[in-house]
Amino acid sequence: MTQNTSTIAPWRADVLAWHQQGIAATAIRQALSRTHGFTGSVHVIHRFLKRIVPAAPVATVMLDFAIGEMAQVDFGAGPLITDRHTGEVSKTWFFIMTLAWSRHQYAELVRDQSVATWLACHRHAFEWYGGVPRKVRIDNPKCAITKAYSISNRICSTPWCWKRLT
Repeated sequence: MTQNTSTIAPWRADVLAWHQQGIAATAIRQALSRTHGFTGSVHVIHRFLKRIVPAAPVATVMLDFAIGEMAQVDFGAGPLITDRHTGEVSKTWFFIMTLAWSRHQYAELVRDQSVATWLACHRHAFEWYGGVPRKVRIDNPKCAITKAYSISNRICSTPWCWKRLT
């Protein structure tokens, strides 16, 4: 076999078909090993596919927001905190509110994700920003969405809302 010939060449059709089906290179390598005695590494398959299959373009969507139009809100995992006096370890979360236009962020470390904490964090963020955006987009925190129900692209989080829209 010449230097420019891939060790995958005898199974080119199979490898390309599996790749088009979304099968990972590691699974392709295992199948070739099992059915054809292939002894090459998974890197051989990666290099082969990189040469043969054109790279998919990176999808980019530009989001454009007016000043004050939207804020996005979510909780993220925070560090574990140990109480110096009792030794008790507590989970924490970060409440994050990001203004869509400027990408300015407000972050607050909290010990729970209760509705009271969620509402207090919103109030603190609005006070810190010195105003309230026209819309706040939430990223499905448990304290805000107890059951997702969608009608006409509107998400409801209370039984009152479900009854009103059905």
